[in-house]
Amino acid sequence: MPGRFEDKISFLDRYKQEIKPVLSKEEADLLDHVTDGPQDQAQIDAILEKQESKIFTWERPDADTDAVKVLLVGRDPGTAVGLKSLLRAMRESPQIRSIGILIDGVAQGYLSGELDDFQQINESRLVMPDIFKSAEDAYDVVINTMSASNNPATLTIMNEDLLSHDRPNAKSYLVYEAYEGSVELRRFAEQFKDMDGIFCNDEVAKEVVRYHIPDIDPDKIYPTGTGQTDSLRLADAEKLYRSGRERLSISEEAFVVSYLGTISSAYERLNLDPEVNEKSWDRAVRTMIRLAEENPDESFVLLYRYHPRDPLREETFERSQTLRLPENLTLRKATNEQGVTIDETIYASNAIASMTMTETLKAKHRKRQGIYLGFNEAGMGGEYLRKSYPPEIIRAMEIQGGMMNVGSDTELLTALRQLRTLPLEQPEADTRGSSAQRILDVLLRDQKK
Repeated sequence: MPGRFEDKISFLDRYKQEIKPVLSKEEADLLDHVTDGPQDQAQIDAILEKQESKIFTWERPDADTDAVKVLLVGRDPGTAVGLKSLLRAMRESPQIRSIGILIDGVAQGYLSGELDDFQQINESRLVMPDIFKSAEDAYDVVINTMSASNNPATLTIMNEDLLSHDRPNAKSYLVYEAYEGSVELRRFAEQFKDMDGIFCNDEVAKEVVRYHIPDIDPDKIYPTGTGQTDSLRLADAEKLYRSGRERLSISEEAFVVSYLGTISSAYERLNLDPEVNEKSWDRAVRTMIRLAEENPDESFVLLYRYHPRDPLREETFERSQTLRLPENLTLRKATNEQGVTIDETIYASNAIASMTMTETLKAKHRKRQGIYLGFNEAGMGGEYLRKSYPPEIIRAMEIQGGMMNVGSDTELLTALRQLRTLPLEQPEADTRGSSAQRILDVLLRDQKK
């Protein structure tokens, strides 16, 4: 098709800062010069293949006669975690006859082991026709998820009648596996309020949904938990604590804080500081320096785990390497590249510090302290919090969610002083079972209405 290759070059140039973080160094370097001259089409196609959304399908030959067909939709690591346990539960249920899953390249990587016996529909150069191809046999249930931008759920939310052939008994849902996404909740508030249900992590998340979608029937919001709460691995906490500290060469006596990074550009719509993540990290480093200097006979570690799409992930860590650190403080990367999982990182820590609401609020369930870096200066985390939530929900996050919300370096230092004296305990396993089964129960119940 004339101009098609040029369109690919233009697309990669436009979105290269978002794409580069999940590429190899060689591929990222190529994107930096993608418009400089002739490019190898095979290399360009390979990069796009990794990133683009794809539709995969799975069929159960021995399903019940009244079994249903489900489409799961999402983007990024959070979605993958949020959907993983639900995907497994559906595959084990004879009441699910077919599953379609529409996800982007990053989520595919996190779900790769779950998709081995799925078939990709790849009959068109665009994903939209492939989605509709998968819906020739109509979907009974469409389950969407949240993401800040370029989410394939944008397509399914706006085209559910085509995916379900506009049948009156077809159902649509949202799995809200986070506590964030205020912009997207508001953007699609009209569509979300008319959905058959929204599944969320807990009562705090339910109040967030009610605030951003005021016209929704509260009885349609189910605090079932999501794949995010299923992913906590509470029963493995002690093992993960030990393997995390061993992999990171951290002594048992050390006081450890994990900094979980975000992407500064993700907050552009709210007019936050263009370096909000980088500045939050810098302030966490300097506060840990003060804590270590106050306690020269103790050992301190600040772990750095970046968001996989952060284009400045390496530079952010490197800028702290020029600082003069006390001998009893270590800064260390804790990422998949270092062979350390997110679970090992968090369980190896006494506390996590972040602007990422979901992990900060999940920390309570792991018996770790979540510290929200809500610095009060213009453009920092405090402004994001105030723009996204009313005071009563912020208070619920602090009381019910167990979140420490620090507005200054002094408040952060005070919190860390308090935490370093507390013993580190491991959580008990959740006796309620999987949230995936609770969600599946609602889906199947609604099909009988």
